[in-house]
Amino acid sequence: MTPGSDGQIVTFYSQKGGTGRTMALANVAWILASHGYHVLAADWDVEAPGLQRYFHPFLDAATSAATTGVLNLFSGYVTEWRTRPATESAADLRQRLARVLPHAVSVDWTFPDGGSLDYMPAGRQDGEYLTHLMDFSWREFTERFGGARFLEALRHDMKSHYDFTLIDSRCGVSDLVGLCTIDLPDVLVNCFNLSSQSIEGAARMARSILRDVHPRPLRILPVAMRVADGRDTRLAAARELVRVSFQELPADSWTGVEVPHRSDYAYEETLATFGDAPDDPKSLLAAFEKLAELITEGRVRRFPPLDDELRRRHLASYVRSLSPIATPLRLWYAPQDRMWADWVDWLLTGAGFEVIAPGSDTEPGARGGAPRTLALLSSSFLRSPQSRTLRESMDEPGTGPTGKLIPLRIEPVPLTPPFSDHEAVDLTSLDEPRAAETLLRGMGLSGEAAERPLGSARPPFPRRTPHVWEAPARNPLFVGRDRLLDQLEATLKVSRQRAVILPHDGLTATGRTQLAVEYAHRFQAAYDLVWWVRAQSRESALLSLAQLAERMSPRNGDDVPTAARRALEALDAGSPSGRWLLVYDNAGGVAALSGLLPTGPHGHVLVTSRDRAWSETLHPVWVDVFTREQSIELLRRRAPALSAADADRIAATARDVPLAVAQAGSWLALFPSAHDYLDRLTARGADRTGTRQDEPASRPIAAGTGVALDALAKRAPAALRLLALCSRLAPLPLPLALVHTDTALRLLRPHDASLREPMLVDREVQELSRLGLAEVDQAGHTLKVHRTVQRLVLAFLPPHEADEVRHEAHRLLTAVAPRRDDAVADTDDLAFERLWPHLDHADADACTDSDTRAVLLERVRRTAQYGMPARALELGRRLDRRWTAADGGDDGRQLLQLRNHQAAALRSLGAFGEAHALDSRTLTRQRGLLPSGHAHTLITATGLAEDLRALGRFGEALELAREVYTGFHNLFGEEHPQTMTAAEALARSLRLAGDYRAARERSLATWQRQCRVLGEGHPSALASALGLARDLRELGDYAGSVRVLRPALDALRAQNPHGALRATVSLSVSLRRVGQHHEADALAADAEQGYTDGRGRDDPDLLVCDVNMAALTADAGDLAAARTVISRLQHGVARLRGPEHPDNAVCDHNLAAWLRTAGETDEALAAATRTVRSFDEHLGDAHPYTLCGRLTMANVLGDLQQFTAAENMARACAEALRAALGDGHPDTLIADLCLAVTLRSMGRTAEADRLWGRTVSALDRRLGSGHPWTAAGRGWQRVDRDLEFLLPA
Repeated sequence: MTPGSDGQIVTFYSQKGGTGRTMALANVAWILASHGYHVLAADWDVEAPGLQRYFHPFLDAATSAATTGVLNLFSGYVTEWRTRPATESAADLRQRLARVLPHAVSVDWTFPDGGSLDYMPAGRQDGEYLTHLMDFSWREFTERFGGARFLEALRHDMKSHYDFTLIDSRCGVSDLVGLCTIDLPDVLVNCFNLSSQSIEGAARMARSILRDVHPRPLRILPVAMRVADGRDTRLAAARELVRVSFQELPADSWTGVEVPHRSDYAYEETLATFGDAPDDPKSLLAAFEKLAELITEGRVRRFPPLDDELRRRHLASYVRSLSPIATPLRLWYAPQDRMWADWVDWLLTGAGFEVIAPGSDTEPGARGGAPRTLALLSSSFLRSPQSRTLRESMDEPGTGPTGKLIPLRIEPVPLTPPFSDHEAVDLTSLDEPRAAETLLRGMGLSGEAAERPLGSARPPFPRRTPHVWEAPARNPLFVGRDRLLDQLEATLKVSRQRAVILPHDGLTATGRTQLAVEYAHRFQAAYDLVWWVRAQSRESALLSLAQLAERMSPRNGDDVPTAARRALEALDAGSPSGRWLLVYDNAGGVAALSGLLPTGPHGHVLVTSRDRAWSETLHPVWVDVFTREQSIELLRRRAPALSAADADRIAATARDVPLAVAQAGSWLALFPSAHDYLDRLTARGADRTGTRQDEPASRPIAAGTGVALDALAKRAPAALRLLALCSRLAPLPLPLALVHTDTALRLLRPHDASLREPMLVDREVQELSRLGLAEVDQAGHTLKVHRTVQRLVLAFLPPHEADEVRHEAHRLLTAVAPRRDDAVADTDDLAFERLWPHLDHADADACTDSDTRAVLLERVRRTAQYGMPARALELGRRLDRRWTAADGGDDGRQLLQLRNHQAAALRSLGAFGEAHALDSRTLTRQRGLLPSGHAHTLITATGLAEDLRALGRFGEALELAREVYTGFHNLFGEEHPQTMTAAEALARSLRLAGDYRAARERSLATWQRQCRVLGEGHPSALASALGLARDLRELGDYAGSVRVLRPALDALRAQNPHGALRATVSLSVSLRRVGQHHEADALAADAEQGYTDGRGRDDPDLLVCDVNMAALTADAGDLAAARTVISRLQHGVARLRGPEHPDNAVCDHNLAAWLRTAGETDEALAAATRTVRSFDEHLGDAHPYTLCGRLTMANVLGDLQQFTAAENMARACAEALRAALGDGHPDTLIADLCLAVTLRSMGRTAEADRLWGRTVSALDRRLGSGHPWTAAGRGWQRVDRDLEFLLPA
């Protein structure tokens, strides 16, 4: 308080809102405080508070929000009244609570002469404010809770602490209005505007107040608000109405104050003390000064002027800043950054921005000012025409963008003017949520607006990369083609997700592959998987797809076609990659890739080809030569000093053919004289060497290539030789390792004596790249020469060098290709297949060099190993013809090796008879040509033994297997991998011959040796474990077989799915033999599903699976289903092995057993008869399978009551099985049981009982009392044992 003064309470009231009452109060309060008074501005408009808006630049937001106010004051009083203790009187309560200071917050401003301004809000704006407002009754406050006394105490507190308390009353008529206008004030400022309704309402209110009984004198000051400028009669009439309406007021109450209307104050709550300059009699500030003078009765006359700079600075804090969203954004970007542009556009548009593309005809909307310029900065943008256009527009006054420039860094590129002159938004190295928030904050948003969650339906984040990626490196000099790329994207989206890039009108060197590479990189964020398929042949496409399968889901044991099919099935299913892109580059004819393109809806297929027939299958995108602008852009990017006019002349000479333009750019980057280059092109243009009439585009390429070759011959003759060597190879990427070999060095050194180490050859490679004669991909470590350039280079060579260059190209390939000595273990190098097209293109078939032939032999072997035996056979026969002709019909060692590989391919194709004939001839020739026991002879003999086993000639195969094992043992020793493989093959032959004991001994010894030498988990050891398990099963040790199989199956599941399937079937059979049918059923079902998913119905392993499944089905009583399976198996065996193979008899045997069980004895006898006849013929009468067949026939004869024949056959079988397998073998016991049942049926009870008792006890001991065979024996029932297929053994 000012010393010696008594404060005044002034209420500002208006009958209706919108008069400017609150603004008047705020300005008067500021003026009074500026004269050294202590002022309280209290917001009693509890239903629509707004006074704080005029003070907001000077109020701490957090403090203001937490401060209680008028409503809290009164509701707190009522609450305390209701709950006050009896010891506290009403007077004490009023004295404690009727205080305004706890509910006021000071305005942060230093007023002159120690003045101050406090603000008392309507109440704390929290979740309970509306509850307090709705629950509080002002009438009840007055009538029940001593409201009048509380108000008096509150009034006293206000006047004690403040010189002036200014109350902003709510409008209208209510109990609260009565308190503000009658009970509290000393002065009432009655505000109204000049409408008739407002004038009359204000006057009526004034008269009503005057008629009420007042506890003290009250001055009423009528103030006209929002008075518009004007001199017409309407204003005069309004003033006359004011005079007449308020004539009942005391003379000293008439103020004549009019607050003018100023449109500048219509948008924000601004104090006129900052908004108006001093000494303007028509300003709002002048009106408020006059009102302050009236309130203070002349003590305050004017507002102390502020420093103008200070005034303007604080005035800016009132101006509502234009929302960033209201300003349009013009987005500039390079076409290579299209994914970034799409993502930025989506994010900003979703946040409410208007985004305009550069060059768009769209005009900015009306909501904002000049567009801001947003430039996506990347290496591509900085060298793009778009960047140049933007720079030039900014340099030209009046033509550039008038809005602010915002550089947006999407790559870590250095900032140069004009971009370095502006603060950049840096998105490099940020993940998507952080990048989105950083971008929105950089655009001026904050808080929740900048932290908005990213929706699921959004463009892919550009920094997102496919989790599987295989594609050539991006060309940093790629220019133009944006329309084609957009067309390609649209085509892939709408035309069944497939497109083909084809040359327009038979053009060559138009950049089809480069267009596909750019598409893959530009739109990579849209895909989970991008894979480049080398599609120049079906073979290469299969290998590429197989490599994809391994990247998607590694699985050992798949051959190439199976792996390729697995990849295609996964892509069609959309798992594990939901969005994928497969690029089939350099595809030949449509038929070559039949069945090798995915058809599912989850991804895109893009083919590049020269074959126009693809346009009938896929939607074509035709690639033409460059536009002139694109040619000029590429030339000037390579040679920045080149003028536009010179670039235009060179492009015209190059006919805008992309390769010719690129060659020109390479030359000019080295030799900047455009005139010199044009002269050279003109001189070279008359030379048609190497050009083709059907390729008009080859002429400018020929001229450019000729110029480069002339220079290369002088500058780097070794590089010219390297180019000639590469031109003899396929126009496909070559591994750079090829030129880093000692062989390459020896071939090039005669042309440059300084080449002393392989590393120096890089110099020659770079020379080819600099002159535009080869593409070097340092990331992919490859070198590529275009087919047109290759043709021109070969034509450039002297004719006498052609054969020499071709042979040197063979040597170059041989230096990096693997060569395999068949005596050593297998190797795996899928990169080898990338050399195969080069071998073909270089006509390596005709080479007589042994090293080259060794590489070709390895190619044939690998092709078959990869699961492509038909292709291997085709290659082998082609080489056989070429080598035979070249060698004059002489069967040399390598030719015999080649025939060995051909026989292996025939064997894989199921042509066992042809394989046997070829292996037989080859072995005979090798035995005459090579020393005894030579490894090549032994390998051929190994193949011949396989042929014999497949043909069912098991005895001959056994003799040959013994010879092979002995030979390898003598040659390499027993621990050599080849010897152990031969030992395992010998065990198979012993098993097939029925010598199960010898087979088990050999299998066990081999398995143990392999585990010791190679490790228990080695594939060879696991294969031997499966053989050992089969031997144990054939010897009747079913439980022992299970013990071997379980760990082998666990190991195979982790490393070889197909081996695991074989182990699963074998374990199912062993468990079925043990009597554990439930687990056996489950394993069989798993195996059948695995085979069905991965292989054809004629797969030998699937046949083994099916025969086991048929047995389980028959055991379950479903004879019809079992017969269906057997019928299918018979057809499968006949197709794979021929109708006479003993595995056909296995089907007949099992069918006979199941028919007998079903009571169909006549059919059973016919099937059993066929079985015995076949086994006798192919296996011999002593083979265990033959004996089992006779035993089943004896059971059938017994059911037919032909007891004598049944007895004789059963007795003979029992004796033979006892001799072959032992007394306790289950097959021997089944024979004894058959004989016992037959004797009983013949009435020879005593003999039958003795034999039966011994047999059932033996079955109980061997198999257990719960085994089905034991149970059948106890019930005097015959037992038939089903047989497994002999092969695969």
